[in-house]
Amino acid sequence: MLLFALALTYYLGVDIGMAFTPTGHAVSLLWPPNAILLAALLLCPPRHWVWPLLAVLPPHLIAETAAGVPLVMAACWYVSNLSEAVLGAGIMLYALGEAPRFDRVRHVVVYLVAAVLCAPVVSSFLDAAFVALVGWNYDGDYWAVVASRLPSNSLAALIVPPFAIILVRDSARLLRSVNPIRWLEAVVLLSALGAVSFVVFHEPKSPAEAAVYVYAPLPLLVWAAVRTGVGGVSASVAVLTLIAITGTLRGAGPFVLPRTAMSILSLQIFLIVAASTLMLLAAALAELHRARIAALRSKARLNLALNAARLGTWEWRMHTGRITWHFAGRWGPLLSGVLSSQAELIDTAHPADRARLIAATRAAREHGEDGDVEWRFHCNGRVRWIRALGKVQRDDAGRPSAMIGVCVDVTQRKNRELEHRAQREKLAHLTLAATVGELAGTLAHEMSQPLAAILLNATVAQQEAQKVNPDLPELRAILADIVADDQRAADVIHRLHTLLPRGPIEREPVQVADCIDTILTLEHSDLIARNVTVELEIEPHLPLVTAAPAQLQQVLLNLIVNACQAMSAVTGQRHLRISARHVSGEIHVAVSDNGSGVEDFERIFEPFFSSHEHVGLGLSVARSIVVAHGGRLWGVNNTSGGATFCIALPVSATGEEAAPAVVKSRA
Repeated sequence: MLLFALALTYYLGVDIGMAFTPTGHAVSLLWPPNAILLAALLLCPPRHWVWPLLAVLPPHLIAETAAGVPLVMAACWYVSNLSEAVLGAGIMLYALGEAPRFDRVRHVVVYLVAAVLCAPVVSSFLDAAFVALVGWNYDGDYWAVVASRLPSNSLAALIVPPFAIILVRDSARLLRSVNPIRWLEAVVLLSALGAVSFVVFHEPKSPAEAAVYVYAPLPLLVWAAVRTGVGGVSASVAVLTLIAITGTLRGAGPFVLPRTAMSILSLQIFLIVAASTLMLLAAALAELHRARIAALRSKARLNLALNAARLGTWEWRMHTGRITWHFAGRWGPLLSGVLSSQAELIDTAHPADRARLIAATRAAREHGEDGDVEWRFHCNGRVRWIRALGKVQRDDAGRPSAMIGVCVDVTQRKNRELEHRAQREKLAHLTLAATVGELAGTLAHEMSQPLAAILLNATVAQQEAQKVNPDLPELRAILADIVADDQRAADVIHRLHTLLPRGPIEREPVQVADCIDTILTLEHSDLIARNVTVELEIEPHLPLVTAAPAQLQQVLLNLIVNACQAMSAVTGQRHLRISARHVSGEIHVAVSDNGSGVEDFERIFEPFFSSHEHVGLGLSVARSIVVAHGGRLWGVNNTSGGATFCIALPVSATGEEAAPAVVKSRA
């Protein structure tokens, strides 16, 4: 049935071609049979091409011989028609691997090169050779035959195959997807084009008027390309071609020239150029439409993913300062609209975070650095944390021009971190209180000495004051001793307050050497009581570290107390060695003893594990404090006995401060 339909269509194509053949000419102005055969080959697999080629042979011979064409000439034209169709289809299948899809620019370009240019050129030489060989309607000008056949077949290839392929392959989809309004629009378009084309090519006009009217169909053709695609362009060009050819053959229209051959060639070139341009335009618009749909789908998927991840996007135009936010959820005006300037963003930030924002924006604008910053702002009466990550975009000169990025609401994470920090500080405080409790005897001794001295001096002063002639210089010396002893007791209390702070703990630039000195001063009496000798090796001019002084002192106190306890079973000399040095951007503090060592360094940092009769939270809390400061805490056994616990803390970026020189002291 399909082959019969092809044969019938081919027969009608031959009749149309013969009808458009001027009297005395061997070549038609428009020859559809080649294009019909090309469409058939493109719609079936190459292994079945033999059947369409054989199916069109009988109607070809019948139609042409009935029109008065000699049988030999008809047979030769069959060969040339066949060669054009096979060559064009072969080139397209080789280049594309499938029948062309006319909504893609690359496919349209390949089609124009293969079916409109290469195949007609090759077959035109063959066809002209056959006409010259047979001699039917041949006037002896070989190149004239080539010149007349080439545009005729090219024009047919622009009209028939695109429309036929789209109709056969996409008709079901078009019927489902195109609404009746679009069909009505297509009917109105073709009707208007037919009416305008009739006026242009059939109504008698002067040559000047005809030259102006030739542009009248172009707006309608552009309308077809924009609204209906390549299929609509092919149908519109077919209507225009039929009306233009019939009008030109009647001697009307803008392409009527003194020479008939030149009139026909001018019309054919006009139609070929218009159809090719409009096909490319329609394909480009179709690709643009698909790209827009893909972009909208991608944006929808991205928004869905951003909503699920509670992420947003932002863009900062540096030359204008304009910042555009797109954030999921109801986060208030800051993250759901446009900020006119960088200053407006900084004004909405928490005062404590503005310096961080300013530094990040300055680094991006001046140095082109990508950004990663967290800050707080007030939204709907609540304080929210936002983390923004951005990448700098540069202009043609390589200068930073814009910044794009994503943002995420990290309020919940920040709240959990604050809760965890508060719990850790509370636990550290309790652990420190327990450690200080263990030193109660030593602290009582430290306090009893100045208090006893104060009591003795006060008693002596009372006795001296009761004399008739008191010794005033002696009283002054006694009172000075009382003041000194009081200051000594106050220093002990101050150190205890430093170790046990109240309220939130803030970090600041800290000199590690000062913390070591404070703890050793507090532990002085206990070290003497335990018969522990302390050796210090502090590198001079140590850089500062950013830490909470009380927490750093707590860690040092815990390590020193543990070292003293580890040496409690040592009968000989007990050595405690503390060193501090700058190593590769870190401050390394080592606390070494000559005790019994540690059996399992993995378990000793676990909560509630202890080698002594205590709760066992000291080292676990100490490690958590060090890690919270961005550092490390670990331990190793010494080859000569005992253990060494090491702390590594990152150097602060605030600068350096002189530390005590290398000191060796014995307590």
